[in-house]
Amino acid sequence: MIRLISFLTFLTFVLYSFALDIKVISDDKPVANAEITCYTAKMDSISSAITDSLGYASINTENVVFLNVQHPDFSEKLARISDLKNNTIALQPAVNLKEVEVSVSNKKKYLTYDSYKLSLVQMDQYANFLDALNLIPNIEVLPSGGLFYKGEANVKLLLDGFSTTSQELSTISKDDILQVDVYDTPTGKYALSGVKAVINIRTKSMITGGNFGMNLSQAFVPVGGYNSAALYYNHDRWRYSVRFNNENKHRRKIISNSSLEYEFDGVTYLKERKGKPSHTNMDNNSLVMSVQKSIFGVYLYKFEAGGSIYHNGEDLMQDVSSNYGNFLASSHLYTASNNFWANGYYEKAFGEKGVNGTLMANLHYKYFNNTFNSSYKEFTDNTPGEPFEDHSNDYRTRYDAYYADLQYETDEKDWGQFFTAISGQYKYNRYVDAYNPFFLRNTDIGYIAQYFGMAGNFVFNANAGFKYQRSETSTLANPYSKVNPQGNAQVRFNILRNLQVALSYDYSTFMPSISQLSETNQWVDTRLIYHGNASLQPYSTHDFSFETSFAHRYVNLALTLSYINSPNQICNQYLREDDYILETIVNLKKYNSLYGRLSLIIKPFGNNRMSIYTRLRAAKNHGEGADYSWNGYTFQWNSSVTYRLKKWTFMASYQYPGKISEGQQIRPRGQYWTVGASFRPVNNLSVGFEWGMPFGKCFKDSEHSVRTSIVHTNEEYQVKEMANYVSLTLSWNVRFGRNQNKLDQSIRNEDTDNGILTK
Repeated sequence: MIRLISFLTFLTFVLYSFALDIKVISDDKPVANAEITCYTAKMDSISSAITDSLGYASINTENVVFLNVQHPDFSEKLARISDLKNNTIALQPAVNLKEVEVSVSNKKKYLTYDSYKLSLVQMDQYANFLDALNLIPNIEVLPSGGLFYKGEANVKLLLDGFSTTSQELSTISKDDILQVDVYDTPTGKYALSGVKAVINIRTKSMITGGNFGMNLSQAFVPVGGYNSAALYYNHDRWRYSVRFNNENKHRRKIISNSSLEYEFDGVTYLKERKGKPSHTNMDNNSLVMSVQKSIFGVYLYKFEAGGSIYHNGEDLMQDVSSNYGNFLASSHLYTASNNFWANGYYEKAFGEKGVNGTLMANLHYKYFNNTFNSSYKEFTDNTPGEPFEDHSNDYRTRYDAYYADLQYETDEKDWGQFFTAISGQYKYNRYVDAYNPFFLRNTDIGYIAQYFGMAGNFVFNANAGFKYQRSETSTLANPYSKVNPQGNAQVRFNILRNLQVALSYDYSTFMPSISQLSETNQWVDTRLIYHGNASLQPYSTHDFSFETSFAHRYVNLALTLSYINSPNQICNQYLREDDYILETIVNLKKYNSLYGRLSLIIKPFGNNRMSIYTRLRAAKNHGEGADYSWNGYTFQWNSSVTYRLKKWTFMASYQYPGKISEGQQIRPRGQYWTVGASFRPVNNLSVGFEWGMPFGKCFKDSEHSVRTSIVHTNEEYQVKEMANYVSLTLSWNVRFGRNQNKLDQSIRNEDTDNGILTK
């Protein structure tokens, strides 16, 4: 008995030595019923407590590094326990957005990525979860749904490690979000595929209930919209979803003006085309179903199947003036495709929360069937009758593709982190027409090994691997078969916690597509024909980059400067043949580019109440073909402003009429602007409008060849219906089968897999 009493006394002393009374206040007044969650240094939750009527809660501080405090009437706050003064945490009232500083309160930095936890208080200021990603530094989600990270558009979106879309992220429930992992430098298979950044959204497990979400943006005059709807259901560790996406664009006032000039055999061919009001129709619908089972930090597997139906028709009428007469011309283009796919994904962590590494496997099958039909006719009078020129093309493209990859990554250690991945792809293409049917078989096998390490404020990574690429077509006697090296190296210096610079080098190889290899003639003009080039060879690219980024509550800035050298790059080219001039695609002798991109997000109030986003892109390109060389210049400027109140959100965007250089074609971008507003009567419901080009006349887009080209083309599209059109917007997410009583104090840490408190 004495030993038992002594042991209990000692145990009481030990427990008491770890006990700490935490007081939660607001404006020097105690806050009752506040939920305090205790986290370790790795952000694993280990206990929780509720404050009493005097604002006190007793917690066990053993292994506790962070305390997260939540209350429905106050803004959430994360605090390091060692930084507390008088063991007190002060909360700010959540009265309205002007009084709440919306910022990411829970960030964990790892060697290869940054992990963010977004609270419902923060996310509820946004119409949907996709829009709520604006909370994360250097991420900008535009009102149109476009997403940029540090100004980069080549961002891979993942949901629980599985490829996802912005449409899906706009319909999932904010309640289901566990964390958002942001990879500045892609790892494993994504480094092999050329992705510039990865955003992986992790969802909770061990929850029951579902939600229906929709995100609509639809104009009726003219018809044009981007719409998505989805149904999700969670039960235990299972997650089911059915998603539908629709894109439509029907226009009746398209005007196409163009000019064409070239010389052949001493004869100058000149045509001026003046467009008449014409119409286009585009519809794209897809349906996707998936099922997933997971234990976060243990395993996850997912299966997804889906299909899409797409068609696009265009009929253009033009009055043509030429050096050999005037006439009426009509152009018809119709494309339609069916696309079906099935994906399987498996992820397994070895040891507790992956301490012994994680294995990921992916298997993908895709079937694609495309129909292409085009015609060009010229009539002697102003009314269609019997054409004196009648040229048409009708062919189909079909392919089956199989893709698989296997990736292994170690847990983060003192010595760093290691990734290795192997991937394989087989694609069989069939190109069928009346004259030049052929097939194309592509086989790609890739391997990569990647290492991340840290020395002081330096983070460095290097990857090396190869791609075995085989391309076999019925038009080539000998198939292309070669092992091409792949590699990347980067050194990142963290000058301050929120300021870093990086130097990187990337080497990669690219294969030509079936459309580039097809040699079906497409008539362009009397002595001008277009077709691809079956003799195209893969080309390699060397990319040297300097990057710097700065994240502050008032300013997020990212700057990238690159020099890109691509010998033998595939590019469009005009060539003189015996009977005509050929517009085709060739491997150039030289091609290089100086490129710069600036992304700037200004938050005048130090939070997301107002954000001003600016993105600048500029480049100088130099190419050398068989007969001549040229220079091209790119300049783009896009900007948007968003202002958020408690119930209202106002936005405006502007696109400067810059230009883009792609090969020998210069594409001046059209000037475009929008304004819009949305109203949130309740959380998870937002209604509003977007007004395109208010008080404008028409949207203009154009394209012309470089001056040194032997064929001079100039094309301009006028879309009058894009001016003064209004889209109605709706974002709605309704939950069912869930316990919504946030004031219920009966809380238990039941989900030991992900540390989420179950109420």
